[in-house]
Amino acid sequence: HDFRVESLFNASSLAYTSKALGLHVDLPFYGYRPGVQMLHCIKQVESKGGENQFADGKRAAERVLREHPELFDIMTKVKIDFRLIATDYIDVHLQEAQTMIELDENGEFKSLAKNDQVRAPYMNIPVEDVAKVYKAMKVLHDAIYDERNMIDVKLQKGEIMAFDNNRVLHGRSGYTVSMEGGEDSKSRLLEGVFLDWDEIYSRMRLIDEELRGTARL
Repeated sequence: HDFRVESLFNASSLAYTSKALGLHVDLPFYGYRPGVQMLHCIKQVESKGGENQFADGKRAAERVLREHPELFDIMTKVKIDFRLIATDYIDVHLQEAQTMIELDENGEFKSLAKNDQVRAPYMNIPVEDVAKVYKAMKVLHDAIYDERNMIDVKLQKGEIMAFDNNRVLHGRSGYTVSMEGGEDSKSRLLEGVFLDWDEIYSRMRLIDEELRGTARL
């Protein structure tokens, strides 16, 4: 699945504007979301802004576990609703509930779901739990946005960034779009693609077979 990230008129998503975009993982409103995302810079704004921001969700989760184990427990059990109702290229109404942090069968970090831009305007939880859940959200938010956990990269034309969409959150600083001489001289265009880890692991095995002569079992 490929997509374009650019400023659109009457955009249905904050991603398709020139506004700042908070740190998030993509597609939390799907029951299954791709493991790897790649962003290819086709055109970058000449003016200030437009930096890509990245944060390590696993490291943030580990910090929450150390400092707030009771809130970490909430994050692994309470499901948050995500929703996208939009019309861009086609009409969509997508919704899914996910725990903020997902653990594997060994209790180790597997993924996280954070995307305030598409968090649903409702919460399917008991009223008495709302305050605790919001506190957990805030603690996770602060851990993610810790400057020691973030990097800023202003991709230049031709550069590609690849990252784990279940672990690494990404965002963007705001920028200005202007028109000069009929040319959109300060526009910004990134093309993205999603991949599954299964495809990547398959390719790694094939390369291993070719370079090392590893036998297939």
